[in-house]
Amino acid sequence: MNKHYNRVLEILKTKCKDFGLTDQAIADLAKEGSEGLADDASDEDVVKRANSFVSIAKIMQGESTRKVQKTKED
Repeated sequence: MNKHYNRVLEILKTKCKDFGLTDQAIADLAKEGSEGLADDASDEDVVKRANSFVSIAKIMQGESTRKVQKTKED
């Protein structure tokens, strides 16, 4: 696991807590978000990377909502 995984996970949990995503989905995003960060990356760089994955979490939430709505309509 990447050195910055826990910090990215912490940020994503805080920013995505109301998105209705599972803990596993957020952990997967954190894993992807921490990939490629250098061991000596600054906290600012880690925060920027984590923030870039918040938009992906929003997209995931939107897709989940659409699927639920479609199921209710059928």
